[in-house]
Amino acid sequence: SHWEVQRYTEHTVGVVDKCDFCKDRIEEGLENNLRPGADSDATPLCVISCIASALYFGDLDDPESEVSRLIEERGGVQLLPEMETEPSVYYLPRRI
Repeated sequence: SHWEVQRYTEHTVGVVDKCDFCKDRIEEGLENNLRPGADSDATPLCVISCIASALYFGDLDDPESEVSRLIEERGGVQLLPEMETEPSVYYLPRRI
């Protein structure tokens, strides 16, 4: 994969922006038959640049994907399931 500096120029000073998981990057990767989470050019920059390997990304609908496997193996949980919002972000217990 190639690395290039990307600048977010649409940021307004003093306004909090919501993470979109690098949506444009993922969509471009999908158009090029890449798999988000498996191919770095189709994966959010925070995931591929995390030096602690603490972030994972992938297809929750694919039971064979790394994220689905990790959620199953490590007992991943959603935050505040009682809110019934079905978030796609899971928290994994630390490895001991």
